[in-house]
Amino acid sequence: MTGTSFPIDRDLTTSLLGFDGVIEHTKDCAASRDYALELLAVCVQMAVTWSRLAQDFYTMVMHEFQTLELPDRVAGTSSIMPQKKNPVVMEHLKGKSALVLGAYVAAATAMRATSFSNTIDGNRESLTLAWDAFNESPNCLKLATIMVDAAQPNRARMLSLAERNFSTATDLADAMVRESGLSFRDAHHVAGSVVRMAMDQGLGANDITSAMIDQAAREVVGTPLGMAPATIASCLDPTQVVVARRTVGGPAPQEVRRRAGELRKTLAAAQATQVRGRGRLAAAEQRLQAAMREVA
Repeated sequence: MTGTSFPIDRDLTTSLLGFDGVIEHTKDCAASRDYALELLAVCVQMAVTWSRLAQDFYTMVMHEFQTLELPDRVAGTSSIMPQKKNPVVMEHLKGKSALVLGAYVAAATAMRATSFSNTIDGNRESLTLAWDAFNESPNCLKLATIMVDAAQPNRARMLSLAERNFSTATDLADAMVRESGLSFRDAHHVAGSVVRMAMDQGLGANDITSAMIDQAAREVVGTPLGMAPATIASCLDPTQVVVARRTVGGPAPQEVRRRAGELRKTLAAAQATQVRGRGRLAAAEQRLQAAMREVA
């Protein structure tokens, strides 16, 4: 019973409403709201990303880390602690992501057990929360932009933590493989032993010496490695570690700049598509109004 026996012009309807094209399956047109689920799914993907970004920033602004400074203009004041900045933008972003996800779950849950026809629960009630999600998503993108633009990195603090926190231990193991001929399994054990030794002595990664590596190597593989101090310093230097990661998508500065340039092109193309879409809708509205005046 979907479709019609009248000789309607579906292409004309498409033109007057500014759609991209006709969905030819008339049953699908009447019974499904896939477009809403697809839009909600896109919003959920964005929400998960902005929420995880906000969580990272939330940790970085904590007093215990202090790797990011949050200006007063994007922070709130505590009702009890006079010295405390509340990262309210980040809290809003994390909270709103739950709203967006809830809207998707509510829509999919309402649709899942309905007859494949035009039903109130499947086609109307299922989308009750969707409109809030569609409104909140662009607002949250604006908040995320404000957060990123406002946050000021504490470069010295970041470098100090990275130099001492053993995040470069994997590169030390890689150097053992390249220069000492160890298997990565053995190098993994030696590096782990060195890190434990340094931690037991209250030392940071940048305090690791050739003697410590030789001691660990004797215990693990039965022989010292004799690694040069310059090699050790280089592979434990977080700046050099980043520069060395030049594979596609890696964090090396040159690769980051290349990727940022590609993303700017992608963004420009998306913006151009949006402009064309808005222009198509505006032209369709004019055609629709003209057709209505002609009929009237």
